[in-house]
Amino acid sequence: MYTPRDMEVLVAGAGPVGLFHALECSARGLETRVFDEEWKTAARSYALALHPRTLATLDRHGLVPLLAERGHRIDRVCYYDAAAPRATVELGSLDRAHPYLLVVSQGDLERTIEGRLKEGGGSVRWNHRLTRVSTQNTMPRVAVGRLAPTFRGGATQDAEWAIEDEIELHPHFVLAADGRESFVRRSLEIPWDLVGTPQFFAVFEFRTSGEISPQVHVVIDDHGTSVLWPLPGGRARWSFAISRPNDLVRWEPKVRVAVPRLNRETLPDPDAEFSKLVAERAPWFDQPVDGIDWFTVVRFDDGLAREFGREHIWLAGDAAHHTGPIPVRGMNLALAEAESFCELVEAALTDHASVDDLAGWSGRRRNEWLAMADAPARVRAGARADAWVARNAGRIVATLPATGRDLATLADQIGIVGLDH
Repeated sequence: MYTPRDMEVLVAGAGPVGLFHALECSARGLETRVFDEEWKTAARSYALALHPRTLATLDRHGLVPLLAERGHRIDRVCYYDAAAPRATVELGSLDRAHPYLLVVSQGDLERTIEGRLKEGGGSVRWNHRLTRVSTQNTMPRVAVGRLAPTFRGGATQDAEWAIEDEIELHPHFVLAADGRESFVRRSLEIPWDLVGTPQFFAVFEFRTSGEISPQVHVVIDDHGTSVLWPLPGGRARWSFAISRPNDLVRWEPKVRVAVPRLNRETLPDPDAEFSKLVAERAPWFDQPVDGIDWFTVVRFDDGLAREFGREHIWLAGDAAHHTGPIPVRGMNLALAEAESFCELVEAALTDHASVDDLAGWSGRRRNEWLAMADAPARVRAGARADAWVARNAGRIVATLPATGRDLATLADQIGIVGLDH
């Protein structure tokens, strides 16, 4: 049996998923350390919509009131074709304490979780990079290097980050929440399976003086599935599905191409591209646009790790599974999984469970992800569904911001059936 001082969980990655797993472990009295190679929380991210189930999870730590002050509430999802509204799903029908979505910035979510983690005595080691992950007698051995800036010619803008010193740690468990290109997963040589075909989006974040409505607008047409997210602070974000990213910018696979407002001589004019896409995809859109602050072209590849971990090293969030941006299911499910994962880790550390129990839990989670990916193919239109909903039932289900029984409840509103409650 482990002694209390040995009860340590090393978390790789200080995004929302890594921080929340650390908070769950720390709340159970486990010594938990978080490492991230960045120097602070995220400054820019895609719209993070917290599902009703997730809000219940966060509320156990008293985080919802703090996030509500910084977020934007969403009560419904409205579906359109290119010309007009076709269906509306009301989130208030869910039997949840918080039957709505809460849109927050990634930075606000991370800072809120980190603040609660610090209140409990936890901390994040920023500017630290994992440089080696291996096992010895099934136990993890992790090398972590501290990053420090070096300056060329004394100019701060020419700083490069390099590892200044390195230590080896021997935690009892490692939780890898280090993203789609997870260093931990690659170190374990766990294969990554792609699901479906790549999706490309042209994303525009803009300021507006108009009213920010409590609803998400989803457009389903021949071009793909596009979405208008309301954001906090008088802002909104259009993500337009595109089939040929080269029409907008020179595309380099697996690279996010951010388009700053200053490079108009070599990059497309965001205002012109935005106007063109709105006219083509959403002619009903009449919200005033006071200025486009940010334009990017991004690629999403849905995928799943062949295994969610081994022995004492486990994967979470995008390191284990990656989904498209519209329903934001990946992050929400990963946050919901934190409680049961940390319960099992605590039980294993006190000899009330084993790594075999964790392996069984991980296998069930992976099967749930496979079932979720297959859900659009299983659904059908019931007698109450209108013709447009019937034709697009699978695509609608793929974008509903919910999982499990919540997903079935929302789909049933508009006559889509075939999902397990």
